[in-house]
Amino acid sequence: MGSTGRHGSRRSRAWSCAARCPTAPRRCCAPTTRASPSSRGATAATRPRRARAGRTCACSGRSSSVICAATASICTSGAARARRPTRSRPTTSRATARSGCSDALTEDGAFGAVTFEIDGRRVSRDLLDSALEIEALAAWLGADALAAARVLDVGAGYGRLAHRLCSWAPRARVVATDAVPLSTFPCEYYLGHRGCTNAQVGPLDEAEALIARGGFDLAVNVHSFGEAPRAAVAWWLERIAAAGVPRLFIVHVERELFALEDDLSRKSYDDVLARLG
Repeated sequence: MGSTGRHGSRRSRAWSCAARCPTAPRRCCAPTTRASPSSRGATAATRPRRARAGRTCACSGRSSSVICAATASICTSGAARARRPTRSRPTTSRATARSGCSDALTEDGAFGAVTFEIDGRRVSRDLLDSALEIEALAAWLGADALAAARVLDVGAGYGRLAHRLCSWAPRARVVATDAVPLSTFPCEYYLGHRGCTNAQVGPLDEAEALIARGGFDLAVNVHSFGEAPRAAVAWWLERIAAAGVPRLFIVHVERELFALEDDLSRKSYDDVLARLG
């Protein structure tokens, strides 16, 4: 949830390590944009995550679609057409009310979360981000379908979205995976503390096998692809496509999708999505 510029080449080098040896038992690769829940800066450094549009394509002979939450147009693969969405963006309160997020999600301020009281209700940035992401997914898939979905959370960090999704929909099943042990260990502890029995945590050396088993309805990535080198992003996308995951939800900080290289240069991975899609 921090900005890409602050982390510099150290995080990019870690991602490169993950790309070169993604199944190595050392759980030391790939930065996440979410910090440990014990970090008070985790919530303060977050960004708004608004789903504005998506991309639709075919993947390995089966229906597949990609929604990129910071892009401004909807593109159909093959036809090479783009259009801007005409639907007005709802306010946070109206949007979350439709899926029931406003009632199901609560904030207790545990693990150092920075909270505020708004209209008599305790909220945090992580709570609001989660509600917006769940609402975007519910609008895309349908609330009933999302409530019973099996979700792969790539770059899950400390488990914020997995926790909120399981709280909103007890029937949903989430596999939370991250290549950074500093995220994976707190994620396992945090989800256990929250009683998320329908969530499973997969460290990097187990991620490929977990993804290959398939059965996912949706894969999500919140911000972390924007801090990964292109090779690492391509590795994750190839595993997701090979497992036949029909939908991919990417939350990115800017309108154009990009990966971050060792020298802090930005490289698009649109061609990877097109190749796999």
